[in-house]
Amino acid sequence: MNSFKNLLFTTILIFIISSSVFAQRVNQFDTRQFCFDYHKYSCSFEERLVNFDYNAQSKSTLFRRGETAETHFIAYKGFDYRLRFCGQDDLLEGQKIAFFIRNGKTKELIYENSTEGFPQEFEFTCSSSTRILVEISLPPEPENRLKPGNRFEYKGCIGLLIESRRTPVTGFKK
Repeated sequence: MNSFKNLLFTTILIFIISSSVFAQRVNQFDTRQFCFDYHKYSCSFEERLVNFDYNAQSKSTLFRRGETAETHFIAYKGFDYRLRFCGQDDLLEGQKIAFFIRNGKTKELIYENSTEGFPQEFEFTCSSSTRILVEISLPPEPENRLKPGNRFEYKGCIGLLIESRRTPVTGFKK
């Protein structure tokens, strides 16, 4: 009977330990993958008057309120680009994402959305291939949540959808 109790105890112990390890692996996986395709499903353009194609340089990631981060992508000569920024509503709480578009080599500012009322889209034509630096800044945590001892920190998904198309030929042909 003692050997049965030992076997039962050992089996239950192994089950508990393996369940705990598996749960940790699932949680780590979910944390890394949580925002993986957020831009594909949440950052659609409101007006689709002109067809653009999905650009694989699009990306999403997990952000905290008040966080600023940057990313790069390559814009190629002869293409038009359309960028769309989006975030989870409960992360932004009605506020907008601030973004800056810069030349990736010189850091020269090309566009800042705060000067135009924080639109969440930006379109441009690329006249020569270049590396583009995109800086994204989220609004800070609301004042009523910044109480001493408050350890809650909300995180959510932010997406950057990049679409591109060949620049159409303009003017009369010779």
